[in-house]
Amino acid sequence: YVYIRLTLHEAYPRLSIVKGTGHKGDLHLGPLPSRSAAQRVIDAIHSSVPLRRCTTRVSARSMRDAPCTAAQLGVALCPCAGGVDPAEYALIVDRAVRGLTVEPDLLLAPLMDRLAVLSAEERFEEAADVRDRAAALSSALRRQRRFDLLRRAGRVRLELPDGSGADLDSGRLVRAWGAGSRPEPDGSCDDALFAPGDTVSPLDRELADELSCVAAWLDRCAHELTITHCEGELASSLPAVRSFTPRRTPVLSGARDH
Repeated sequence: YVYIRLTLHEAYPRLSIVKGTGHKGDLHLGPLPSRSAAQRVIDAIHSSVPLRRCTTRVSARSMRDAPCTAAQLGVALCPCAGGVDPAEYALIVDRAVRGLTVEPDLLLAPLMDRLAVLSAEERFEEAADVRDRAAALSSALRRQRRFDLLRRAGRVRLELPDGSGADLDSGRLVRAWGAGSRPEPDGSCDDALFAPGDTVSPLDRELADELSCVAAWLDRCAHELTITHCEGELASSLPAVRSFTPRRTPVLSGARDH
C-alpha cells in the first residue's frame, strides 16, 4: 500500500507517492493498493490542475535557467525557473484540495469535458487513456469517502431482520453475532478504539483491507440493516463522485461465443 501526498508544508505544494504519512499538515489520499494505481490517480489530477511536477527544492539558489519539461509544455505552473506568483499558485492548490475532499467535480469535470472532445473527434485511443485516468481518480475518491465515513461514525451497532448484527468502532469490526442471538453487554460498544470523527490523520495501511470489507458488507446489506446505535454520523452530504466505468457493449440477439 502507498499514499498520495500533497505537500502542503512546502511553499509550492506538489503530489508525490509515499509509503508513510510523514508531515501531519500534508493532505493524504489512500492508502492505495500499488504505486501504479497511485500514479494513474496523480496523472488524472495533473490533467485537471497544473500543480508543479518537478522535485527541485524551490529557493533563490535552486532556480533553473529554464523551466522543467512540464512547465515548458504548458501543463504545469512550476516555480523552478521563477516568475510564479505565490498567490496564483495558492489558488491552484486550493482547487486541488477541494477537489480531493469536498468538490470532486473540480477535478473530474475537466476530464469529462476532455473525454467528450476526444470522442467527438474520434480520437478513441486518447479518449480511452483519459477515461482510465478519470476512472482511477473517481475510484480513489469513492474509496477515500468510504474510509472517512466509517471513521467519522465512531461506535456503531447494526442489526439485520433475523437478529444478527455487528458492532463497529471507526469502521473496525469489534463483534458480530448470528441470527436469534443477542450480544451480552461486555463493553465492546462502550470503549472506543479511536476518537469519534478522527479523520484528520491518514488511515493506517494495516486497516485498509478491514475497512474495505466492512464497507462492502454495508453496501451489500444497506437495504435491510438497522442502525440501533451510532456515536458519530454514518451519512454524507457531499456531492456524488462521478463514475467513469465504461458501458457494457450490448450482446446481439443470437450471438454465440466461439
